[in-house]
Parts: sequence; C-alpha cells; structure tokens
Amino acid sequence: MIIVPTTVPATLRRFIIYGVLKGFIHRVHRYPMLMGPADEAPHTRDSQQAKLLSLLDGTHHFDDICTRLQCSVRDLEERLSQMANVCTIFK
Repeated sequence: MIIVPTTVPATLRRFIIYGVLKGFIHRVHRYPMLMGPADEAPHTRDSQQAKLLSLLDGTHHFDDICTRLQCSVRDLEERLSQMANVCTIFK
C-alpha cells in the first residue's frame, strides 16, 4: 500500500512518525539475491550488468543497489524481472 503524505490525516502521520521514533514501526527492506548462475552469456554483459550481478548476493538492499547503479527502483525492478533466477528477501 502506498500512502501519499498529503492525503494522510495529520493524526495518522503523527502516529507513524511516533512509531518510527519509538521503534515499534520499522521499514522493511528488499534484498534481491541471485540463485544460481546468471542466464546471460558473459560477452553480452556491460559494466552495469556485471556490477548488478556482483550486488545480488543478498547483503545489498534495493536502495543501496539503486544508489550504486544510479537508477530508479522501477528500472531495477524491470532489470531483475528479466532475470529468471533472482529472488527477493524481505527483511
């Protein structure tokens, strides 16, 4: 569920901020992980693709990967959806 801050009542927004500060509400990160060898041939990979494959070890979350590759979450999701053996861990 995506919540737009301008449409949320002030009391709900204040509750969320309070919960984050007190620690009973936390963010869930997505960690993509490569399960097995990459499907693509090594000669077709560019430097961005090689860097992406090196980050799919389950220790880098989406924000970290997007920052390193300088791409949006949507672009990263599209690239990962084209790879057959990638799973996402929510933590």
